[in-house]
Amino acid sequence: FVCRRSHCCKMASNLQQWLRLHTKEVAIAVGAGVAIAGAAYYLSSRGSAPAAPAASVGPAAGATGAASPGATSDEALAAKNAGNEAFKAKKFQDAIGHYTRAIALSPGNKDCSVFYANRAACHLALKDYPAVIADCTEALKIDADYIKALMRRGQAHEALQEYREAIHDYTIICLLKKFQDAETMQTAERTLQAFGRKLAFDHLKERKKSLPGKYHMTMYFEGFRPFEAESLGADQITALIKDDPTNGELYRRRALANLHAGQYDAVPEDANQAVNLLQGKLDLDAECDKPTVQGQLMRALELQGTFFYLLSDAVKAIATFDQILALQPDNTNIILRRAVAFLEQGRPDVAYEALNIAVRSAPNDVFSRYHKAQSHLVREEFDRALEELEFCINLKPRFAAPYIHLGLIQLRVRGPDVAQQTFATARELFPENADILTYEAQMHLQLGNVPKAQELLKQANEMVPTSPLPTLFLAQISIQTGDVEAGIALLQKSLQIDSKFDPAYQLLAQINLQRKDLKKALEYFEKAIENARSLEDLTSAFASREAALAQQHVLDKNPHLRSIVESL
Repeated sequence: FVCRRSHCCKMASNLQQWLRLHTKEVAIAVGAGVAIAGAAYYLSSRGSAPAAPAASVGPAAGATGAASPGATSDEALAAKNAGNEAFKAKKFQDAIGHYTRAIALSPGNKDCSVFYANRAACHLALKDYPAVIADCTEALKIDADYIKALMRRGQAHEALQEYREAIHDYTIICLLKKFQDAETMQTAERTLQAFGRKLAFDHLKERKKSLPGKYHMTMYFEGFRPFEAESLGADQITALIKDDPTNGELYRRRALANLHAGQYDAVPEDANQAVNLLQGKLDLDAECDKPTVQGQLMRALELQGTFFYLLSDAVKAIATFDQILALQPDNTNIILRRAVAFLEQGRPDVAYEALNIAVRSAPNDVFSRYHKAQSHLVREEFDRALEELEFCINLKPRFAAPYIHLGLIQLRVRGPDVAQQTFATARELFPENADILTYEAQMHLQLGNVPKAQELLKQANEMVPTSPLPTLFLAQISIQTGDVEAGIALLQKSLQIDSKFDPAYQLLAQINLQRKDLKKALEYFEKAIENARSLEDLTSAFASREAALAQQHVLDKNPHLRSIVESL
């Protein structure tokens, strides 16, 4: 649905993904260089990660750090050297035998940490991950800060999907390297994302279904052709239902009335009842006007599927949309809603193909072209996105959303002068549209014009006081300019406007991490998880929480690392 993601890295087809990026940007301002290193630093260093661990499998010449006393015998060193030669020749079982002999010849010796770690490298090459963990653990008993042993054990835990243990090992390495090693940071980030995604999948299966806040509901509906108007109010239709309680069309109309009134919680039950009654009428009443009832059922199914999606049940949403498309294969609006549901499932390629179908079916449908532009943003195909957005504006000059995307992309690829002109045009065409002011303000923030950004955001707040987004960005400005208390107050205000506005919870969690209040930070992370809607948003929230827990665990178990934290 409608997204307005920033010009910095990626632009995605989901509003919350865009907001999450800005959550991270504020986290950078709050967290970079602060004393509590792990979670805040991970979040401020997010970026592309390699597809697999950069395996630290080569044998080591020696370990660094504190070690137990004792001299290594020539025989043990010769066994180690023989192991190294076997390893280079990829004769891993032979190498294991040589390193085992070296260990036996040097019980408790300081070099045993190297021998264990080298044998672990052989096990890693053979994908014997439990043996890797066992040998690295023995090495770390001798030298707790032995980076190669930590890395290999982390890689083994990661391969076994023991993500929390892997994150602990990677966090120690990040601390030992003072967060200056990009490869280690990417490894830690990749593992956090994998763990966050696993936790997010599990959470989506088990959590109680609930609708998002009104702000996100409004943004979703703006991205599609509107539902038909309903002339009667919900109370009036309720009176009609009392006289005709099996009339499925009345339930559908009441659902529509509540939708247009913003009473979203009342919609799903009526939509479900409408579908059941209308389907029953088709199945059981041979004398009914089947084409009319069929049309009513299709419209009821669209409501039902839409709210399945909004309740974070993408599987049911897609199944419902498929039911409609079986009878109406060219229903562009349903194809688009289905594509967005695929995105929530983390299936962008399937969504992309669905959008291609929508455009082929209705090449001059502005919503199809608009969502197609979004898909190009996800793939970082900025030139193609610009073409689609300009096509949208030519098709329907009075559609505001494409101007916002166009301006943000232009800022990235064509420069600020072109982008500012687009926003100026948009403000002239849509003088009452607060979103245009909000995102133009974000552009000015990126250009360093803070006073102009504040001016626009305050105007947006006055125009639509029920939107939490301008308040969130004002909080961002306060934090970035050093007035954290004012930022906190604004974040709390945004939550008073919309108590389910999860980006505000993420920011408050980051601020409390910076203040070393892990308990409160975790409370805010849990609120973010409770209110995050999409798979990607949940992944981010879980990854953030796990990073916070990891840094606390590591410092509790390794108090000698606190001095490194304090020096950062």
